[in-house]
Amino acid sequence: MAEQPPAEAAEQVRFSPKWLKAHRQKLGLSQEDYGNLAGVSGLTIYNWETGKTKPRQQQLAGWATIRGLGRREARKRLELLEG
Repeated sequence: MAEQPPAEAAEQVRFSPKWLKAHRQKLGLSQEDYGNLAGVSGLTIYNWETGKTKPRQQQLAGWATIRGLGRREARKRLELLEG
Protein backbone atom coordinates (compact mmCIF):
# COMPACT_ATOMS: atom_id res chain seq x y z
CA MET A 1 0.00 0.00 0.00
CA ALA A 2 1.05 3.56 -0.66
CA GLU A 3 2.51 5.91 1.89
CA GLN A 4 -0.27 7.99 3.47
CA PRO A 5 -0.31 11.76 2.89
CA PRO A 6 -0.99 14.18 5.72
CA ALA A 7 -4.61 14.51 6.82
CA GLU A 8 -4.60 18.17 5.76
CA ALA A 9 -4.82 16.97 2.14
CA ALA A 10 -8.40 15.87 2.81
CA GLU A 11 -9.77 19.11 4.22
CA GLN A 12 -11.25 20.35 0.93
CA VAL A 13 -12.34 16.94 -0.36
CA ARG A 14 -15.97 15.88 -0.60
CA PHE A 15 -16.64 12.15 -0.64
CA SER A 16 -19.28 10.47 -2.78
CA PRO A 17 -19.65 6.67 -3.07
CA LYS A 18 -21.13 7.04 -6.57
CA TRP A 19 -18.29 9.25 -7.73
CA LEU A 20 -15.70 6.88 -6.28
CA LYS A 21 -17.18 3.90 -8.12
CA ALA A 22 -17.51 5.85 -11.37
CA HIS A 23 -13.88 6.99 -11.18
CA ARG A 24 -12.62 3.48 -10.46
CA GLN A 25 -14.60 2.07 -13.38
CA LYS A 26 -13.42 4.89 -15.67
CA LEU A 27 -9.86 3.91 -14.85
CA GLY A 28 -10.67 0.26 -15.53
CA LEU A 29 -9.35 -0.85 -12.13
CA SER A 30 -10.45 -3.53 -9.74
CA GLN A 31 -11.37 -2.54 -6.20
CA GLU A 32 -8.10 -4.12 -5.05
CA ASP A 33 -5.96 -2.11 -7.48
CA TYR A 34 -7.82 1.11 -6.73
CA GLY A 35 -7.37 0.44 -3.03
CA ASN A 36 -3.64 -0.07 -3.52
CA LEU A 37 -3.42 3.36 -5.14
CA ALA A 38 -5.41 4.95 -2.30
CA GLY A 39 -3.50 3.13 0.44
CA VAL A 40 -6.40 0.96 1.60
CA SER A 41 -7.66 -2.57 0.92
CA GLY A 42 -10.01 -3.62 -1.85
CA LEU A 43 -12.62 -4.50 0.77
CA THR A 44 -12.43 -0.95 2.08
CA ILE A 45 -13.13 0.37 -1.44
CA TYR A 46 -16.11 -1.99 -1.68
CA ASN A 47 -17.46 -0.72 1.64
CA TRP A 48 -17.02 2.90 0.54
CA GLU A 49 -18.73 2.28 -2.82
CA THR A 50 -21.72 0.59 -1.21
CA GLY A 51 -22.03 3.25 1.48
CA LYS A 52 -21.43 0.78 4.31
CA THR A 53 -18.56 2.92 5.62
CA LYS A 54 -17.04 6.33 4.97
CA PRO A 55 -13.33 7.09 4.79
CA ARG A 56 -11.63 8.41 7.88
CA GLN A 57 -9.66 11.65 7.54
CA GLN A 58 -6.34 9.89 6.83
CA GLN A 59 -7.98 7.55 4.30
CA LEU A 60 -9.71 10.46 2.64
CA ALA A 61 -6.33 12.14 2.26
CA GLY A 62 -5.01 9.03 0.48
CA TRP A 63 -7.98 8.99 -1.85
CA ALA A 64 -7.62 12.71 -2.52
CA THR A 65 -4.19 12.10 -4.04
CA ILE A 66 -5.59 9.78 -6.73
CA ARG A 67 -9.02 11.12 -7.50
CA GLY A 68 -7.76 13.26 -10.36
CA LEU A 69 -5.75 10.53 -12.07
CA GLY A 70 -6.33 9.38 -15.60
CA ARG A 71 -6.02 5.81 -16.83
CA ARG A 72 -2.36 6.03 -17.92
CA GLU A 73 -1.13 7.68 -14.74
CA ALA A 74 -3.04 5.18 -12.59
CA ARG A 75 -1.44 2.26 -14.45
CA LYS A 76 2.03 3.80 -14.07
CA ARG A 77 1.55 4.23 -10.34
CA LEU A 78 0.31 0.66 -9.96
CA GLU A 79 3.38 -0.64 -11.80
CA LEU A 80 5.61 1.33 -9.43
CA LEU A 81 3.76 -0.04 -6.40
CA GLU A 82 4.07 -3.61 -7.63
CA GLY A 83 7.79 -3.19 -7.95
